[in-house]
Amino acid sequence: MNTDASNGDRHNPDIWAASTLGKHPEELRLPHEYIQQGVPVFVAAPSRHSDREFDYPRKWPEISADLCRLDRWRPGLGLAVCAVTGVRFDVIDIDPRNGGDESFAGLRNAGLIPPVYGEVQTPSGGVHLYVARSNLGNCKPVPGIEVQAGDNNGRGRGMVFIPPTIRASKSDNTKKPYTASRNIDWIGLQEGSEHPDFQPWLEFLQRIKPVRRPVNRATGIIKKADEPITGLEDLTNCSLTEEERKQRYFEVVAIALVKEMLEAREGSRNNTLNALAFRLGSVAGLGMPVEQVAAALAAAALKTGLPAVEVAGTTESGLKAGLKHPMVWNHS
Repeated sequence: MNTDASNGDRHNPDIWAASTLGKHPEELRLPHEYIQQGVPVFVAAPSRHSDREFDYPRKWPEISADLCRLDRWRPGLGLAVCAVTGVRFDVIDIDPRNGGDESFAGLRNAGLIPPVYGEVQTPSGGVHLYVARSNLGNCKPVPGIEVQAGDNNGRGRGMVFIPPTIRASKSDNTKKPYTASRNIDWIGLQEGSEHPDFQPWLEFLQRIKPVRRPVNRATGIIKKADEPITGLEDLTNCSLTEEERKQRYFEVVAIALVKEMLEAREGSRNNTLNALAFRLGSVAGLGMPVEQVAAALAAAALKTGLPAVEVAGTTESGLKAGLKHPMVWNHS
C-alpha cells in the first residue's frame, strides 16, 4: 500500500513542494488523512456525457490507498474526490429528500443504529455517517437511506464523495461543498465491530437485499442508480395532520416494498421476501394496517414463482421479526 507521499520521492522537500498535495495541503487535508489510514481515494473529473455526472477511474473498486492519486486534483475545476467504502469503514447515506430523516429516526428508536465515528454533511442537506465495516455489500434498508459498504474480497464496494468536493445541491441546484461536521475517530472505527451496539445493526443488514449497482470494470462507470422514491413530498406539508403524514409515508413504503419483490432475482427471492416482510413489520409501529400490504407482498412473491407454503412461512416470519423492532415516528 503506497501511502507515503509519492512513494519515496516526496521525502525530497523540493519534490513535495511541487506536488498537488504540497501546494494545497489544507484543501486536501482530509483526503490525505484518509489515504494515510489505508482508505483508497481517487479523483473524478466532470463527465461530458449526459448520463453521468463524473467519469470515474477504471477499476476504481480495486484501487489501493496511494497519495499519488491526489495529483490529479486542482481547485476550481469541479473535480470530485471520492473514498472507497468497505475497506476501513461503511457509510450510512441519509437523504432527507426521500424520507431519510424519518427512516433514520425509526431505526434509531428501534435501537438499530450503530456507533458513529465520523460525519460529513452533503450539499443537498443529507449526511454521511461513518460506521464500522459490516463486511457486506451495499444495500438500501429503508426509504431514503443507502449503506455504502463492501466485503473483505472487494465485492459490493461503494464510494462516497468527501471534502473538498463541491457539487450542485439537488434541492436548489446551488453549488455547495461537502463538509466534515465530525472528525473521524479511526481508532473507534477499527474497534467498532466489537461494540455491543453494532451487532443489532449487523443482524438488521443481513436481512436486506444487497443493491445491485455493478461497475464496468473497464471504464469505471457506475450503473445508473435507481430512481429515487417519490411521493414523500407531503411529509413536509404543514397543512397535513400528523396522521395524514404517517398514512402518506406508509403508502409510499408499501408500494416500494411490493415493487422490489416483483423485481427480485431468482435465487434471492426468499431472502428478499423475508427482508421486505421485516421492513413492513417495523413500520407497523406507525399504527398502520399491515395486513393488506402483507397480502399484496405475498401475492407479488407468488408471481415471482415462490411456492405458496414458502411464501406464507417467510412472510409470517419476517413480519414477526420486524414487529420486534418497530419504527417510531419522529417527524417534525
